[in-house]
Amino acid sequence: MVSNLLNVFLQLLEGFICFTFYENVTDIQKGKVKRFIVIELSYLVMCVMNLAFDYNVIINTSLLLVFHFILSKLIYSITIKYSLFYAFIIPCLVTITEFSTIELISVIKNVDLEQSLADPYIYIMIIIFSKSLLFFFLKVISNIFCKYSVVRKNNFIFLIYPATLLVVLTSFVTISSRYALNNIDKIVLSISSIALIITVILICLFQQQAAKKEIELEELRSLQQKQDINETYYELLERQNEAMQVLAHDNKNQLNNIYNMIKQGEDACEYIKTLISDIDEANDISYTSNKLLNLIINKYDYRCRKYNMNFEIDVLSDFDSIKESELSSVFDNLLDNAFEAAKASQEKYILLRITKFNNMNIVVIKNSCDKVPSKRGHRLITSKKDGLHGFGYKSACKTVKRNNGDIEWEYSAAGKSFIVSIILNN
Repeated sequence: MVSNLLNVFLQLLEGFICFTFYENVTDIQKGKVKRFIVIELSYLVMCVMNLAFDYNVIINTSLLLVFHFILSKLIYSITIKYSLFYAFIIPCLVTITEFSTIELISVIKNVDLEQSLADPYIYIMIIIFSKSLLFFFLKVISNIFCKYSVVRKNNFIFLIYPATLLVVLTSFVTISSRYALNNIDKIVLSISSIALIITVILICLFQQQAAKKEIELEELRSLQQKQDINETYYELLERQNEAMQVLAHDNKNQLNNIYNMIKQGEDACEYIKTLISDIDEANDISYTSNKLLNLIINKYDYRCRKYNMNFEIDVLSDFDSIKESELSSVFDNLLDNAFEAAKASQEKYILLRITKFNNMNIVVIKNSCDKVPSKRGHRLITSKKDGLHGFGYKSACKTVKRNNGDIEWEYSAAGKSFIVSIILNN
């Protein structure tokens, strides 16, 4: 009876581990609880079938192979190629981890296979240790094949949790083999082992979900910025259309003036030169050779004039340090933060300066800011209700760091100003 209950526990634990694996390698958000229930029920069905066939190795392996292929393809909509890969790799890992753990504990405890499986305490240690190994290897595989490759570096850092779990469990096995433990000690070690593996699995599962949410927030922020740029662009087009109508009216009057001056024998050259200068000044909206950066700068220039704010633009260098697709992540995020803070201040000003020193582009964004920024350590904390203000600075930092640059911020309480400085190598 105890052995059957332990087999059920083994199958449920293995199902939980496989559930975390599939959730890591896919990005399906809805129906998480239903998928978990389906997987656990499927493992219970396999457990019943294994008990009916007295845990025949061939039948057990075949059931695992078929089940994981169906699970990958039908429930998670994974391609046939990867469904087959997972269907083969998971049963292989299950077999390898269970066999190696049984052999290892048999050697350490100096008992044969039958004695190991007959002792409930040893059997629990085999289950926990083998499933910890399985979880560790599946965690490595999920990090390699994870769709969210941008957070892969952080994912590998989290391997320290399952690795530490293996070390702790190895210590438990060593302690139990060297010392004669009573039943209470064995129960405590068993419960501790079970609690440890469940805790580590939950930590890694929550970490992966947090990473996915962070990517989704970044995508949402990017979409929001594109929408803002489009709206501002249409407003600029409307304003230019109105300006063209005024220009057409003015041109008519100016041409009449030139015609009358020439007709009366007056010199019209100075008058024409003045008109050319005015036209050049009106069209001078290109700050760099980068069209997207020009559009972003003009967007905030227009918004500042709309709210009677001073926007000083001092661009002395073309900005070509990062890809155009990443410009919005840096300038739109930082200028949006500067605009919101300046709009709520008394002085209402923003300064954007882009210069070049040796082979480096230096960007300084300074804005009036009456309120001291909230921070935790040196990390900014959002003051917006939508939670995207601090996230915008975080997104800009990631882009700058990804391009081997440096970014720092400082707040001057005396001058009531907030300054962001960026250095990027060309």
